[in-house]
Amino acid sequence: LISESEKNTILDAAGGHDAVNISSDGVNISGFTLRNSANAGIYVKSFCDRRNISTEGIRIFQNIEYSKETHLPVIVVIDINLPPDFPQKYRDAVVGAAELCAVKKSIANPPAFSIKMSDTE
Repeated sequence: LISESEKNTILDAAGGHDAVNISSDGVNISGFTLRNSANAGIYVKSFCDRRNISTEGIRIFQNIEYSKETHLPVIVVIDINLPPDFPQKYRDAVVGAAELCAVKKSIANPPAFSIKMSDTE
């Protein structure tokens, strides 16, 4: 699946939904902007690229569990599935790379919010 314009073709996972759900092997997606989704996959890909490790067969799943009472997220689980031929010495390090995800860090250490009202002029 190849987009004609990364700038104008946006896959949005807003509201905790999947931006893309692929259930087949060998599918490549390129040229899209992914919005409102954990970007751990970008860190995993960058980690592999810097070490000339193939990303073929790597799958990343994200599940969000919500509170039944508040309907707010309780836990976000990012599951990195590595193929059997992924180098053993890098298995723990690839998880460390995903831990660098800016979205994950922001959720783990949320910023303060300030809500204000202003009059229009």
